[in-house]
Amino acid sequence: MNRFFVEKENITDSSAVLYGEDVKHISSVLRLRTGDEVMLCDGIGMDYHARITAISKAEVHFDILSSSPALILGAKDAIAVDIDPIAETIAYENAALNGIGKDRYTVLTGDVLTDSALREKIEAKRYPIVTANIVASVIIALAPYAAKLLEEGGKFITSGIIDTREDEVAAALTAAGLNILEIRRGGDWRAILAEKRT
Repeated sequence: MNRFFVEKENITDSSAVLYGEDVKHISSVLRLRTGDEVMLCDGIGMDYHARITAISKAEVHFDILSSSPALILGAKDAIAVDIDPIAETIAYENAALNGIGKDRYTVLTGDVLTDSALREKIEAKRYPIVTANIVASVIIALAPYAAKLLEEGGKFITSGIIDTREDEVAAALTAAGLNILEIRRGGDWRAILAEKRT
């Protein structure tokens, strides 16, 4: 489920409003629509399960369905990897805004497809969920490695796939030993949920 930061003053017990760059990301990149559900966080320790009620060029409105202390949806820890060194700083800053410390969140920099030292760090355990929001060609190359990282029955969540490459990505995921569970389509973009075969 997609997660967004909303200023505390823009959240009430029953509704929330999001402004800024995330509005364009929600409508143009993720292609979310009225009725879709997301997680919102206020940066001071609360998560909000919310449903989109309206989207305009300047704002997104939500109904709050429930709220709870931030626990990253139940995950005890997470590892993030990006090829850009600047992403590490930004990721840690965003995590801190959500009350998540470095004791639970590790950010690594490098190319998991070519960097053996990085791969060694990541491969220390198997994961219930692996995500990749990047172009189709990288997801295709990453599919066998993601399958290796997943525990039995683990999920690989991919997005950023242009519609013309949907079949190619689905075939690569299947060839890597993953079952396609769901494909979400929005305009030109695709997101695919796959599960490691047991």
